[in-house]
Amino acid sequence: MAGAILIQHETSLLFSSDPLVGAESVSADGSSFSTTFDTPFVVPASAMSCSAGVIAASVWNTTPNIGAVYGNNLLSFVTSSPGAPGPHVLNFEQGLYSLDALNASIGIKLQNLNLPPDLIQLSPSNATQRVILTLSLAGDQVLIGAAGSVGTILGWPLGSAPIVAPIAGYSETAPVEAALNRTNSYLVTSDFLTTGLAINGGNRGLLAQIPIDRGPGSQINYRPAQVQWFPAGELIGNPRQSIRLSLTNQDFEPTPTSGDTWSIVLVVKWSTLLTNMSVPLRAV
Repeated sequence: MAGAILIQHETSLLFSSDPLVGAESVSADGSSFSTTFDTPFVVPASAMSCSAGVIAASVWNTTPNIGAVYGNNLLSFVTSSPGAPGPHVLNFEQGLYSLDALNASIGIKLQNLNLPPDLIQLSPSNATQRVILTLSLAGDQVLIGAAGSVGTILGWPLGSAPIVAPIAGYSETAPVEAALNRTNSYLVTSDFLTTGLAINGGNRGLLAQIPIDRGPGSQINYRPAQVQWFPAGELIGNPRQSIRLSLTNQDFEPTPTSGDTWSIVLVVKWSTLLTNMSVPLRAV
């Protein structure tokens, strides 16, 4: 009696940016790397269908939001404080800052200049998601819209007028919401597939979108409750000798990893037909 049975197959592929486990050509910022298979990876030409999906990923939430490369690492001000009167520029090291961390850094840098740590203070307006800047001395000013100003991430557009304190303890609220979350989610792309997950109707080799559900400096361990499977028919009968993977933000911009490694687990699954029928089962 003629009959046919679909046989399901799958394989798991772990890719890590750690050179100690085989990552090659790691980019200077750690956001992309390559790896070479010991033997070419191929889905048998006899496969009837093929799909792929990321079932796990590990990424450190350390992508900087402030730095010279982003043009937002300076705070220029003029003060009459007797400790060190005159103009000054605070230069912030590249890093991932929350508002509290940035405020603390300002205080430390002011103290290093022999100025009161509360000379310039930042606080949140939680109801509006805007930042409040307070100056403790009358007559002091902050060039909040100057080139390279950290103000651009706090809600003051480039070119904004200086903030001048008419009275001691003067506060001013940013005209727009703060944008400290420069990276809203991580995307993993590769040259393993030309398709992948479709985004806005297009294909860019997207393998996964990883939500940021941990605070700055914490490790995100992504384990989706429902894996997003996507067609991978181009792997059928077409060997892959190597793969290059990239970690980007939601705008497909490379995301520096601050020296931390990241990894994903990609599962490829396919089906073959076991039959004793002699007629062709799939058009070539």
